Amino acid sequence: MDQFESPPGQSRTGIIVIGLVVVGLVLVGVGGYLVWQKKQGGGGSTLSADSAEFSRWCELRKEWERKVEPLVGDILLKSVKPQDAAEREKLVVQRNMLCQEYARKLREMGVTDPAAQEVEVALVKEGKTRSNVSVEIDNLLAKIEGPDTAALREARDKLERYIKGRIGQARALADKEIAAAFAKAGGKTCASFFRGPMTDQGTTGNPYESWDEIELKRTQAMKRFDDKITEMEPLEQFTNRVYHEMVRLYHGTLTKCYKQAKANNPGMSDKLGLRVRLKPSGKVATLGIEWMINREEKILDCLLETASKWRLPQPDPKYNVVVVTLDFTRL
Repeated sequence: MDQFESPPGQSRTGIIVIGLVVVGLVLVGVGGYLVWQKKQGGGGSTLSADSAEFSRWCELRKEWERKVEPLVGDILLKSVKPQDAAEREKLVVQRNMLCQEYARKLREMGVTDPAAQEVEVALVKEGKTRSNVSVEIDNLLAKIEGPDTAALREARDKLERYIKGRIGQARALADKEIAAAFAKAGGKTCASFFRGPMTDQGTTGNPYESWDEIELKRTQAMKRFDDKITEMEPLEQFTNRVYHEMVRLYHGTLTKCYKQAKANNPGMSDKLGLRVRLKPSGKVATLGIEWMINREEKILDCLLETASKWRLPQPDPKYNVVVVTLDFTRL
């Protein structure tokens, strides 16, 4: 048996070598498994994808874009001129019908590829966001108002900043989510495909309104308010002339009527909007209270006793009715 004995230390060295080989094989195996997992979408970071089905989905989206994009461009062109409103509506109907047709084709295709499904979810969400932003803008624009041009201009500018920010944030978020959907789809792309307008049937408003249409809506709405401010300026200037002339010539009458009414009703408001209709000569045709908190009719009765004798600036035919704000504590 002696001829089979190992030289001194040989047994320990062999064990070490074998151990290193085993560890190396384990590391190689783990690395290979992780690479395989990454390719298969392991850990939820990516999705496995059927390349053939993804390509069919992408081609349908591209075909959709080729047919709808020209209509979207024509709609924007017709939206610029008010006289083209009827033609624009016809184009909108055509665009919406075409979008509905392709939405139906998508449903009939029955996309099961997880990569395409992930992008479709992001696109539907973007469509809902777009429609909601459009409705929100309509609601906000219906509320903008001001007692004078300065207040109206301030409200308009504040609202425009908000709407610009709202559109910008919504578009940026949609871009991010769609890019993330493609990234999750294993980096698959679909260059120059139709992103919208697209949403599901449950969305309120016009589900196919594009971001460019929403931006144009904002621009046109702001122009309407600019026109309103421009229109208000001459009336506002004339109202100021009437106010200053009324206070200059009839300060005694105004304060006397105010004090008498206040003594009769201490809770009466110190401010009122006096509605004055003027004759071409500048004489007062009618006088009334447009607004007044804790209204007191005695002040109007008192003013009417002498109002027929007042002489105020001669009005322009377009501005023969003015509402003068009187603050009796500051007359």
